[in-house]
Amino acid sequence: MDAFELYCKRFNEYLNSLPIEKIRMESEKGLKQNEEEFQDFREKFARGFCSYCGLSLLSFVKSKPCPHWLLKPKGFRKRFFPILYSIKSFHELEAYLRWVANSEILVRNMAHDKLSEI
Repeated sequence: MDAFELYCKRFNEYLNSLPIEKIRMESEKGLKQNEEEFQDFREKFARGFCSYCGLSLLSFVKSKPCPHWLLKPKGFRKRFFPILYSIKSFHELEAYLRWVANSEILVRNMAHDKLSEI
């Protein structure tokens, strides 16, 4: 058995030893934290600010890499992708873009609702 297989076996044994209630509590805690982070993201995104760096979504500061660069603010070029990849993984960037996509629909719907009230 190689080192990786041994690690997997021990990790599986560890997971099997956890009480179901502890797993459920940790899962609920993670879901709640994720929901709070998404709410914070949506509120700031609707106002035009980034929830990670606090800057405007239209800003690009080369010394402050941030996922909102994927929204292509003025000054951002393809050559800056390696800087972005150095601070966030592909999966983190993908999740950010999913939040943006979901929030743009919500923001557009909120704006439409406000206009229909006038």
